[in-house]
Amino acid sequence: MNERPDHGEACAEWEKSELAGKVSPAILFLGRLLGRQLERALLEAGLGITPAQARVILKLHFHGPLTQQALALHTEVDPSTLVPTLDVMEREGMAVREPSPGDRRAHLVRLTARGERQVPRLFELWEGVEEELTRDMSANDRKALLRIVQHLIGRLYEGDPPCG
Repeated sequence: MNERPDHGEACAEWEKSELAGKVSPAILFLGRLLGRQLERALLEAGLGITPAQARVILKLHFHGPLTQQALALHTEVDPSTLVPTLDVMEREGMAVREPSPGDRRAHLVRLTARGERQVPRLFELWEGVEEELTRDMSANDRKALLRIVQHLIGRLYEGDPPCG
């Protein structure tokens, strides 16, 4: 016996709910869909990196080297989740962890030349994801959407405002 309602029923229930007209659930869903698009683009490009690794690469490219704690904070990832990602990246020669000169308990993470070589390819992938997302929008609509999204991020983000 199938315990899940069929898709049509579920959609009808959603449309009747108080959440249907809300922005937050729509943005959360959009974020998940964009995450899937990025995963698909990474897979199709054959880069051999995950979305988590892509976030680390870009964050280190713009802000590195960073301590593991700072990197976890900047990527909005729990430090215990970040460690296995860094383990793989180090094994694959994309990043290295070195003792921090200022704190012997901390490690600085930096990109290697191999990690840096991924950056232009990641930019290209993001361009493709962006184009797919906004292909039927005017330039003015794109600018307005970006302005609204940046405003919302600025209101919700704790700490230093993110760049990217």
